[in-house]
Amino acid sequence: MNGAAMPSTNATRTVRTARFILFLASGLFALGVAVQMFLAGLALFIDSTRWTAHSNFASYIGLIPVLLLLLTFPARMPGKTKVKCILLIVLTIGIFITAMLSGKIGWISAAHPVMALGLFFNSILILRESRE
Repeated sequence: MNGAAMPSTNATRTVRTARFILFLASGLFALGVAVQMFLAGLALFIDSTRWTAHSNFASYIGLIPVLLLLLTFPARMPGKTKVKCILLIVLTIGIFITAMLSGKIGWISAAHPVMALGLFFNSILILRESRE
């Protein structure tokens, strides 16, 4: 032995497991955002009673970005991935705020679908980075 520290197989297993869960969770979040967009389109173009489904579904996926950020630490992800997770959290908060304020400040509702695109795009980037 040359005295160099060997990487712990438990640590390596922890990193791989955390990255796999990060991969699954970011994929789940991207899918959830796509479902949200579909439900919004359904409510807008087909049946306005579907807005309830769109509103309710948001509560199921709203905390996933926090989980993603927490997973970046045991997964030993680079800072750029952590920043993307923080951006997801900020955009998620923004989505909820624009939904709540759209009746009071109508023009702010225009940012709502743009933020949804940001959520989808960043979750796909995190998905890709977790596979590397």
